[in-house]
Formats: sequence, C-alpha cells, structure tokens
Amino acid sequence: MDLSDFIADFSYPEIGSPKKNQTYARMILNDCGGMVSEMSSYALYEYDAVITRGDELLSPAFQQIRNTERKHLEIFLELAFALGADPRLWEVSPQPQSTKMRYWSPSRLPYAANTKVMLQNAIALERASIAVYEKQLNEIKDESVQNILRRILIDEQMHMSLFRALLEETTGR
Repeated sequence: MDLSDFIADFSYPEIGSPKKNQTYARMILNDCGGMVSEMSSYALYEYDAVITRGDELLSPAFQQIRNTERKHLEIFLELAFALGADPRLWEVSPQPQSTKMRYWSPSRLPYAANTKVMLQNAIALERASIAVYEKQLNEIKDESVQNILRRILIDEQMHMSLFRALLEETTGR
C-alpha cells in the first residue's frame, strides 16, 4: 500500500484576517480541544504509532496522519485566535453568554493495543470529525473559514479511507 495515495498534495488556505466572531471562534476552539478534535486525533495517533512500532505498514501510516492532524491543530488554533478567542485546548459552549469551558484531557481517548480495535477507533474518530466539519460548513457563513474547513475536510476523508483500507488489509474485514 502506498501511503502517498492518501495525501492531498495542495496547500491550505491562508487564515488571513477574518472578521471577529465569537460564535465561530467557539466552534473552532472545539475543533482544537474538544473530545472530537485535532488534539484528540493527534494524541491518539501518536500513541498508536508507538504501539505499532515495528509494523512497517501501520506505524508509518499513524505517523503520517498524526503529522497532518498536528498541522490541522496549528491552523485551528491560529484561526480561533484570529476570530477573537483565547486559543487554549478546551471545548466551550457554543452559546456566547456561557462561560462553561472544559480543558482537553487524554483521559477521554479510546486507547487500544489491539490493531483491529485501534483502526476501528481511528475510523470512528475520523467519521465524527467529518460530521462536525460538515455541520460547521453549513453554520459558518465566513468564506475564509469555510475554505479552511473544506481543505481540512479533504484530509479527514482521506484519513478515513486510509484507515478503512488498513483495516481491510490487516484483518480482512
């Protein structure tokens, strides 16, 4: 399996100077540090890369996707800041009046040492990320933010395809 088949080889849109919008900023903060977030994906795939070390197929795949998720995290943190948020790793209520915030924690990750379960968890996390970003695309009306979401969404769809292919190749399912 050629991992390069699962990499989008075009750049990410510039963040630029979007109009400050606390509602959008809160959505993007959740993409940074919520349960379904780039931080969660990055941390889980870092763990998975270590656990699968020595596997010439799985470990490089988890490393590749981990690096992409780290890039997404960087983009979303910068975007949240540009939209007017304090770019911490926390999830926040989408309600502008709410001050309820919950810091990201690795204790909520679905760690697994079994390859099949590991890949199933990765597929579920990518599927959840895709659903969140698609919902945000419908709710966010700022074109520059939409362009960033669309580009990251392409990566997440490719990640899910790769994890599905890896599951099929390694377990026959």
